[in-house]
Amino acid sequence: MNAYSISKLAEDAGVSVHVVRDYLMRGLLHPAWRTEGGYNVFDAKTLERLRFLR
Repeated sequence: MNAYSISKLAEDAGVSVHVVRDYLMRGLLHPAWRTEGGYNVFDAKTLERLRFLR
């Protein structure tokens, strides 16, 4: 399973981190899980969805 940080997700989708954060706040994207430190981790399914949304 591929795991993406928010910056790697944005880079691979060709959008800015600000776009990813905006989509998270609007409920269009959801992290696959959160680390113990509170960081969002995304999967390949989320990357596909982000590419579709842009």
